[in-house]
Amino acid sequence: MIALSMELSLEVDKILNYMGFPREKAAADENYCVFNIEEIEKVDKLEIENFTTLDGIEKLPNLKNLEIFSIPYQKITYDVDLETNWKVNKIKDFSAIENLKKLETLSIKNDFNIKELNIENLKNLKKLNIENSPHLEKLEGLDKITKLEEVFIYGTNISNEIDILRYIENTFQAEKNVLDVNMYPKLVEKDEKLPKSIDELQTLGLTRLRFAEQIGMLDYAILSTYNLKDLYTWSRRTIKRKKLDETDDFSKIKSIYDLVVNNVEFADEKLKERYRLYKAYNGIPSFAKRNFAMIHTSYSAAMFKNSNCEGYVNLMKFMLNMLNIKSHNVHCTSVTAEDTTVLNHSSIRINLDDKWFYFDPSWEKKGEHKYFMKSKKDFMETHILNALEREIGDFEYENEFYNNRNIRKK
Repeated sequence: MIALSMELSLEVDKILNYMGFPREKAAADENYCVFNIEEIEKVDKLEIENFTTLDGIEKLPNLKNLEIFSIPYQKITYDVDLETNWKVNKIKDFSAIENLKKLETLSIKNDFNIKELNIENLKNLKKLNIENSPHLEKLEGLDKITKLEEVFIYGTNISNEIDILRYIENTFQAEKNVLDVNMYPKLVEKDEKLPKSIDELQTLGLTRLRFAEQIGMLDYAILSTYNLKDLYTWSRRTIKRKKLDETDDFSKIKSIYDLVVNNVEFADEKLKERYRLYKAYNGIPSFAKRNFAMIHTSYSAAMFKNSNCEGYVNLMKFMLNMLNIKSHNVHCTSVTAEDTTVLNHSSIRINLDDKWFYFDPSWEKKGEHKYFMKSKKDFMETHILNALEREIGDFEYENEFYNNRNIRKK
């Protein structure tokens, strides 16, 4: 006999009933959480929502498909307590996944608690899907799995090293192969020839690798290896020209903020065209979505000097990532918006000396710093933040800290 936690027992019991093997035990029964081996072995698929722990999941020996999902919290403006909301997982430790050696499909969506994941032991893994998990910084073992047929990762902050050429070799057969744009700098930084090599492999048809950048309108925009090669090369040259590798973090942040504010033009005409199509078709037609998605990207902001607010933010995020400075895209809206329930704007939150500050480059006028390095409290005077941002603690904006840095730099 095998004992499981109550929340796992409820899910397993539901699965057994659906499969036609009812146990006919009430949740109040003292043996409700106890299963025999035959019952446990029947469970090969599990969908997890509103869980607090993954403890005991390794006791399901034939588990092949695991989906962990929550609501897309960054699109919610009304007051939501994410700690008690039943549509949000509260799992803190994901290490139990490492023991699911028969797992073939793993999907994690909209999880803001996961910080690291090791899939090295999941030798049978065929499909990996990780979406909108912004605090995920370490994904180990990705370059060691040889059976992957589908990979789709975006909306993370994965920054650990991966042997990208080995990964490409292992995923040659993958029909869908999409990695997070934020992973790219760490994939190529140790060898200046890698960007060109990856692009050549794609051109020769030896990989279907693409990159996804999280955006608000369509959840993500797809960029080619060619796009990323050019974006990375441009960013690296800019960083080198401005000697940002030699400066302190505050100077790096300010320089990149000024670069974006003073050089990127807001894509007014494209947004007007999108609005015209939206009115004509009662929604954006599918044939136009990809083109409009591009104005949200770091690539558009860097290479064409033209984007919407999210393009400003994504370019800042990409370059800050290259300089090992943490940041997060913040979906929000203006306090003066006609409909404050719709999050139609992007700003950015950046970590400096273990403190977080808010910035809004697309609202900034050239040469000004009105929306530069704001505390959460100050920022919320002009911006309505999404549910996750509102639950993050209030970070003090230390004027003395900021002023001392300014004085020192002057």
